[in-house]
Amino acid sequence: LQVPILTSDPVTKELLINFDPYVFEVIKEAQYMVKLGLQVPRNVIQLIHSCANVVNIYRRVQMMLMDYKSLKASIPDVFVPLMQPHIFRIDALIFPALTTITWTSLEVNNYFRELDKAFHEFSLLIKTVIDIKYMRIDAKLAQIAETLLCLLPGTSPWTMEEFLHNTKENTVRIGDDLNKLNKMICDTAYELLRVFINSAVHEYKLLEIMYTEEQRIGDPESKKSMQTTHTVTAITTLAESGEPDRSPLPEDLMTQENYMTCCLALFEDFKGKMIDALVKSVRASLAAMRKRFLAG
Repeated sequence: LQVPILTSDPVTKELLINFDPYVFEVIKEAQYMVKLGLQVPRNVIQLIHSCANVVNIYRRVQMMLMDYKSLKASIPDVFVPLMQPHIFRIDALIFPALTTITWTSLEVNNYFRELDKAFHEFSLLIKTVIDIKYMRIDAKLAQIAETLLCLLPGTSPWTMEEFLHNTKENTVRIGDDLNKLNKMICDTAYELLRVFINSAVHEYKLLEIMYTEEQRIGDPESKKSMQTTHTVTAITTLAESGEPDRSPLPEDLMTQENYMTCCLALFEDFKGKMIDALVKSVRASLAAMRKRFLAG
């Protein structure tokens, strides 16, 4: 039980529970031996006394891994690059379970408490951005794609002059509606980017503190004065938070400049989807006109 509670697959790097199921069999057998009045080694007695705590930790580790996989799987592909700082912080919080948090560690409750808080914040962010995308962007894009750009006659045919007159009036009205929808989509896209940027500012600052503390732990001169508490003051915009001359952040974490580039790429993606929706609207309108003309 003096081993870390997690391990990783050497090939896939998947997180696994570092626990031998045979331990439970040993505990059951020892409990029967105690009931029969047989002599049991002292270390096994200690194992029996810690059984409930070990089972509790085992279940919490199981739930933590399930939540971790579920959160990562719930991120839409288009948002994955912008979630990298958040995933890095979650991974950094999990990392002690691979090194220092054991089955008998006194810090295990604080460890899970901090992880639960991070998971909750991450899940709220994912839910927020998904709701904004699906309910306020994708829904309006679908509305644009289903919009017919022309009026068609009912049972009685129109003259060419009537068709042109009705089409002109309808085009003005539809154009105003499409402009409103386009503005709403753009405003929502900017709001979505603000959510990502504001949260990323916070995550980068947290990561910088965490990795700075990790470097200080590795410094023999600072081990005695090392403090474990983390206090964070978030800055207002990503552009204002310049990177330090010697950044403690890992090299595989995208820079803040690259993060801004990903934000702009997301906005361009929404612009492309807006054009696609308009093209679908035009094609649907032409198809409806062709069908009506052929019907006579």
